[in-house]
Amino acid sequence: TIAKLLADDFVGTDGRGILSTKQEEIDEATVPAPEAPDRPFVILDENISDIRVRTYGKTGVVTARSTEKIRLKSGATSTIQYRRTTVWIRQENSWRCVSFHADPR
Repeated sequence: TIAKLLADDFVGTDGRGILSTKQEEIDEATVPAPEAPDRPFVILDENISDIRVRTYGKTGVVTARSTEKIRLKSGATSTIQYRRTTVWIRQENSWRCVSFHADPR
């Protein structure tokens, strides 16, 4: 599903300022083995609220608030919140995300 939703030239910026590509997002969405040491956390649940959508011809801008329950490497759980903006383009009769940006404030 992620491969279909993200444009080939997708660029994401998470709340830590880390950039990601389409392939990196696909890889991150893969369920990790419990012993996967390279991931700082695993998302257990996500709620997206305060969604606002604006369209400009074949471009859409979506803003929202995400609340995620995560499990840290230590096994402890935590909840994080951030604001998010995604930019979408209408391409080949479907919408594709070209950009994601998150801000923890």
